[in-house]
Amino acid sequence: MNKEKLIALLEKYEQGLCSEEEEDFLINHADFSDESDGAWFNYLKHQERRAPGDLDQRIWDSINSLERGKYRLIKRISLAAASVALLISILFKTIPWQQRAMSYEEKAAVLEEALSMLEEGRQEPERKVIYEDNLIIIYTE
Repeated sequence: MNKEKLIALLEKYEQGLCSEEEEDFLINHADFSDESDGAWFNYLKHQERRAPGDLDQRIWDSINSLERGKYRLIKRISLAAASVALLISILFKTIPWQQRAMSYEEKAAVLEEALSMLEEGRQEPERKVIYEDNLIIIYTE
C-alpha cells in the first residue's frame, strides 16, 4: 500500500470513519515512520481481544440451561406437592374417620342404659318446708 493511501486511511481512522477491515489492516501492519502511530497500533495489536467465534451459541446454551433449571425446579416442586397430596389422601382413606352405623339392637341397649342412669339420678332427697308463701317455698335437706 502506498504512503498516500496509508495517510488517508490514518486520517479516516482518527475521524472514526474507518471500517473494521481497514482498522484490522492498520493494526496488523503497524510499521509506520511516525513513532506515535506505530506505538499506538502496536499497543492495539497486543491488547486486541476478540469475541470467540461460538459466543452466540455459548450464550444461547447458557440461557437454555437456566430455562431448563427453572423448569426442573417447578417440576420438582410439583412432584413434591403431588406426593404430599397422595400421602394425605391415603391417610384419610385408611383411618376410619366416620363411626360405623349401629344396629337397632345396639341403639336400644344404649338407650336403656341412658334411661337407667336418669332414673337413678331422679330420686329426690327428703326435704322439709321451712317457709312457704304464695310466691316462695324454702326447703331444707
